[in-house]
Amino acid sequence: MQHVTAPVRQPIGADSITLTRNTAILFVRYLALWGLNGILVLFLPRYLGEQGMGQLYFALAVVSIFSTGLVLGVRQYLIKEVARDASLVRTYLGAAMGLRLAMAVIVLSVIVIGVQFVGYSSQAKTVIYVAALWMVATSFGQLMATILQGMERMGWMALADLANKALVVVLGIALLVNGFGVIAYAWVLTAGALLQFALNAGYVSRWSPLRVNFHGDRLRVLLVGGMPFLMMGFFVTVYSHIDVVMVRFFANEVVVGWYAAALQIFRTVEFIPLVLTTALLPTVARLHARDTAAMASIARNSIVLGALLMVPAAIGMTLIADWVIALLPYPDGFANSIPLIMLLGLATPITALLTILGTIAVAADRQKAWASALGFTLLLNVLLNALFISYFQNSTGNGAIGAVVATIISEALMVIVGIHLMSRDVIGPAVGAKLLSIAVASAGMLGLGLLLKLVGLPALAAAGIAGITYVGMVVSLKAITLGDIWFVVAAVRKKAAL
Repeated sequence: MQHVTAPVRQPIGADSITLTRNTAILFVRYLALWGLNGILVLFLPRYLGEQGMGQLYFALAVVSIFSTGLVLGVRQYLIKEVARDASLVRTYLGAAMGLRLAMAVIVLSVIVIGVQFVGYSSQAKTVIYVAALWMVATSFGQLMATILQGMERMGWMALADLANKALVVVLGIALLVNGFGVIAYAWVLTAGALLQFALNAGYVSRWSPLRVNFHGDRLRVLLVGGMPFLMMGFFVTVYSHIDVVMVRFFANEVVVGWYAAALQIFRTVEFIPLVLTTALLPTVARLHARDTAAMASIARNSIVLGALLMVPAAIGMTLIADWVIALLPYPDGFANSIPLIMLLGLATPITALLTILGTIAVAADRQKAWASALGFTLLLNVLLNALFISYFQNSTGNGAIGAVVATIISEALMVIVGIHLMSRDVIGPAVGAKLLSIAVASAGMLGLGLLLKLVGLPALAAAGIAGITYVGMVVSLKAITLGDIWFVVAAVRKKAAL
């Protein structure tokens, strides 16, 4: 098979255009995913019920934690290296596939053996087994997506992701409506992951043959290069899923189901920082080695843009949480998800800022310091989860409230650490002033929204009026200027003319 030569990198002047283009592609991708996820939000709790939702999310959380032993930090390493030298794709892809295949055998064996010693129902165990296969299929699909992300080829990666989700939505809902349960849905997730892998692999094969090898020197380079990211990846993954595991430990599957429903709705706005960071990492990693001033400029704009977009989305979600649950055809028990959605809404801007800061730290080769900070945050989060989940479970019967409270406290402290790790070129007085303006506008939006609800205005109307107020305050406080808007418009127009 004849392979296409790896694309030549564009000059520095095109970096902002590339980032704008990739961000736009990913934004469209996540908007489409948002629509598909919205369908799942409507159907999953309704047909799986509280226990089924709890079993599914617990299984996905457990296998996701084990997935760090599968990827070994190689993903972040390859993104950075391929972004700086695209010819490395042909050098390391085969070895990366071989390494992942070997680790998949080990990790799957550990999961299968470990599940035998826990006292879960046979259905819960089966869901974990199928989720483990989903984890392996997903990891190979992500390896191919890693190559595309490093080469800043976001379009095909986005299409493959959408194909995966579309299959899950169409086939999954068809099975659920016809009486199939959580095990069948888990198999559908695995089928979607395999489809995503096949599509991404077909595109990557244009630049490199997809032949597994166990070349010793190349394996060694991947292991050594990925090592700084391994610990960070482990901390991030465990941190992202330990709350679900601990809710199951201190409460039960039903409470996990309430939490899962809230997380589904929460993740409808989570795509904004994911769009920014997916496009941001390869561009900033490349600029860090070539033009630190350009890197700092893009990093600053990303931080401000992330805060600017996430705050109204988060506050809006908090204001309409009760309305959303009342609107959806869920079993009555899911009313317990309302306080979880409200608290998750308040946590969303903190999570978004943390995600962006972490991406900048990795791109700027500060992953060791970031990993150390994440390790401390993870330890704190586990302790807070143990304290708050047990307290709220005993006092309210909804231990998941404690998980969200623990997340807010842990991530707020981690953001402070992240700001400390940024250089003064990235976090300076100008950025601080804009973030302060956004905070003031946010407080005004939240206060007005709560007041309007208190006087009897419908939740959706209150959120809409509060959102318009937020936009007005942001403009008047100059958190965003016409120059910022014109920069994006000019970049898009220039790209269209190329």
